Amino acid sequence: DEQFKLIAGYIKRLKDQGIKVIFDAEHFFTAYFSGKRYAQKLLRTALDAGAEWVVLCDTTGEMNTDDVNEIIGELLKAEFRPDELGVHFHDCRGLALSNTQAAFDLGVRHVQGVFGEKIGDNSGNLNLITFIMNLYNKRKEKKQILTKAAMRTLTSLYHAVCTALGKYPDPGAPYVGTSAALVRAGMHAKGASSNTRSYIHFDPSIVGNSLVMGLDSMSGRANIEYWIKRLAVKVQDDVKDTILSYFLAEIARGKVYRNHEADAIAGFETELLLKLGIVKEPFEVSFFRTRTEKNPHQSPISETDLDIRRSSEEVFFRQKGEGEVNASEKVLREVWYRFSSKTDRKKLEAIKFISGGYRLKVISGSKGSDAQVRVFCSFTNGRKTWSACGVSTHSVWASFEALRIGFLYGMKVASRRKK
Repeated sequence: DEQFKLIAGYIKRLKDQGIKVIFDAEHFFTAYFSGKRYAQKLLRTALDAGAEWVVLCDTTGEMNTDDVNEIIGELLKAEFRPDELGVHFHDCRGLALSNTQAAFDLGVRHVQGVFGEKIGDNSGNLNLITFIMNLYNKRKEKKQILTKAAMRTLTSLYHAVCTALGKYPDPGAPYVGTSAALVRAGMHAKGASSNTRSYIHFDPSIVGNSLVMGLDSMSGRANIEYWIKRLAVKVQDDVKDTILSYFLAEIARGKVYRNHEADAIAGFETELLLKLGIVKEPFEVSFFRTRTEKNPHQSPISETDLDIRRSSEEVFFRQKGEGEVNASEKVLREVWYRFSSKTDRKKLEAIKFISGGYRLKVISGSKGSDAQVRVFCSFTNGRKTWSACGVSTHSVWASFEALRIGFLYGMKVASRRKK
């Protein structure tokens, strides 16, 4: 009884101050199985004290959809109204979406969640974007929660949230991921180009997204031409074959610019502009060496040496780091700082690795320790995120290649056009 008095007292005090109260019943679903009467009385106490909604929380993320249907069904029979109930689900079992949909179908209209995948404790909370758009795309009883103008902002909003969190946007995020409307090659690519709905279940423009062609091992000349056109880069006929041959060769050796694994189109754009001479690096790498030393009396020490040629000048740089990749990043930053104006130095300071922004994958594992690897480096400048890809049997060189292209994009290419 003391607990119920405390709950009622706090809610009444807030209501007396003119504050709208939403009562989150933490661990509600778990507790319900231990004591239905107690759980129902707790909700009733909060409502009678003036709470606008009582929110049924699956704090541990353990509820199955049939449990949700059963419990909410019993609450409705116990004379709780659906318009005074809310739900809060975690995705620990991958059921946050189906559980919320079940509650919504039973009349619950207060739904808590987050704007994206894997955000929140454990495996994350309900992805509100997916939930809202699934309601909109229902074949029966279609529900439009947002205006069409608001829906068109969902993709850019999702990416802005990820940027603010320092989180790499999930390419496979439903509806708003950069791969949500991706087709890679062959019949799928050709069919989707003619009629998006032939291979994509929704019109991506509704959420501000777009149909995307892959640019990886399944791609050919048409895919490269598609991206050149989409990036609005003019390629003269006399160099077109050279450009196409270059990218076909890069893809053949393992580079990925665009697929479900990653979005490194920024790297593609940078390499394209380099090949065309539209963008130039302010220096040329004439020598690169990296090493790690370790003895029984110290922690490992990594260093990267870089000889840079700029016009007729040759300059030597050296940086230590937490591993050879980190040392390589630091030495590239030093080079850019040396050869940049005050304005460009501000750009450089803004460029950061995003959380989880360094990824390495073995792409020819049958060779063992001399296997070829693919590295993605992903950055943000606080306004946008981008990635670049490097490939080599030398993992540090693959990393350096991705770092070099990534920095060049941030310093010279990112400001060329709005994305």
